[in-house]
Amino acid sequence: MLRQYFINTPKKFTVNGEEKTQWLPVGSMRILDNGQIFIQMNQTPDTTFMAFEKEEKPKQPAQNNTGDYIQPVNNAEVSF
Repeated sequence: MLRQYFINTPKKFTVNGEEKTQWLPVGSMRILDNGQIFIQMNQTPDTTFMAFEKEEKPKQPAQNNTGDYIQPVNNAEVSF
């Protein structure tokens, strides 16, 4: 079963001292039976975005401030 969602953003304003919210449409999202997620944003109508589940990546070696990798050597850290 196809599921469809509206994507909106709130715009708050005040009328006679009372705060109100207007929900402005900015796009839509569809989720297919196979789990694929498609997103379309109004500001880019000719582009369809796809969403993917985040996969855990293996840990990368630490980097120092220069961007060099730090390789532990005999329980010491040496930058190269």
